[in-house]
Amino acid sequence: MSTKPTSRDLAAKRGVEAIATIEFNRAYALAGDADAMRAVAALSSTWIDRQAGDYFGIQALAREVFEPLSGVPETGLRQARPKPESELPQPWQDPISKAIAKNPWIKPYDLSSQMELGHRDPELAAHLKLLATNDDGLPSYKMLARFKDEALLREQLRGVKYGPEEHARNNPYVSGNLTAVSEFAKTHAHEPWLIDFYKREATTPVRLFVKNLTVQMAITKGAPQ
Repeated sequence: MSTKPTSRDLAAKRGVEAIATIEFNRAYALAGDADAMRAVAALSSTWIDRQAGDYFGIQALAREVFEPLSGVPETGLRQARPKPESELPQPWQDPISKAIAKNPWIKPYDLSSQMELGHRDPELAAHLKLLATNDDGLPSYKMLARFKDEALLREQLRGVKYGPEEHARNNPYVSGNLTAVSEFAKTHAHEPWLIDFYKREATTPVRLFVKNLTVQMAITKGAPQ
């Protein structure tokens, strides 16, 4: 005997469909998680009700509700992947002589320049602070090698193919099968970053933290039937 789906069931279904449109989404992690599904249903139902009968689409639900939430790492709605590489900060130089400004974190310290640079160009400020850990203020080969390794790791993580199929069929940490886990670890022993990625995907729940009191109450009580 079939059971007629409730409005909460339908709201949850629409919410999952909306989440599935987000890049690097983790809609697959909602399966079997009753708390997370109640939150998805409540968020979706609250937003749909506020449309006052106006037409709404899955893309709009994703854009206005779940896309902003996915930007909060603690929600677990999006896979933990590095952002695309941004343009590297450039040292400031005099427009006429082309001389590069002195690093204000090298003795004698220039506190006013530190404050100015930290306010105007925080990424450059962070890099100059790091360079100042060397006595001469110059990068070491060890430091540059680390930069290269970190950039390579970010590129590898951005390129991992991982979705519902990989989660359900290829991730041994989801099922916990010890033989499969051992085999996976052996096969990818040269890729510890990939092992960590799969472990994280298997163990990270979806938790929808929101500040809006109305939505918090809806999540606690459950969406209306």
